[in-house]
Amino acid sequence: MFSLRKYRVIGGICVFFFSNVCSSAHAFSYNVIDLGIDNIVGMTINEKGQIAGNFNNGRAFIYSIENGFTSLPTLFSRGSDRGEGLNNLGQLAGISYKISPSGVYSTSSAIYTPGSGVTNTGSLNGGIINNGKAYDINSSGYVTGITATNIIRPVAHAYLYKPESGMIDIDNLGSVYSYGTSINELGQITGTRGFPNSSTPGSIAEQL
Repeated sequence: MFSLRKYRVIGGICVFFFSNVCSSAHAFSYNVIDLGIDNIVGMTINEKGQIAGNFNNGRAFIYSIENGFTSLPTLFSRGSDRGEGLNNLGQLAGISYKISPSGVYSTSSAIYTPGSGVTNTGSLNGGIINNGKAYDINSSGYVTGITATNIIRPVAHAYLYKPESGMIDIDNLGSVYSYGTSINELGQITGTRGFPNSSTPGSIAEQL
């Protein structure tokens, strides 16, 4: 069993890799590894113990004990990236920020695949800049998150992205907004949605 803990220290944030290994029926040994980098935030960890997140306020990374620290490429030349969800194949889903010459930010859902680099998931409105965010990815490469559904009058909806067929809107409930936060190996998605003058109940979508 692995967990990730963050500790705030003077001069920034240090990320620790914390693991516990059962050595007997009632005893545990502990090992804490300081990644040795300031201004870094660990966002996700997979079953292989790989960690991902962002550092220096704009670069995504993956860390493993075997390969050490790897800074990932950005999707846009003028932009930054943030890792959100990491599967057991080392694929990382996250958010790419593009900065216009006037300093305006826009976002896109992005996937990093080892050996292939960073790709854009596209959008529900046909645009590359989709005001989208990817929050999780499973071992089939299926991604969930949030994206605008209309360029003229954008509404943000939860989506399911498949490498073989692209992105589909999974919100058919008339929500003002919705977003998927996690996807399991069966393709089931959980998230949240909002309605006018109401709370934001959690919901689950199931692949049909």
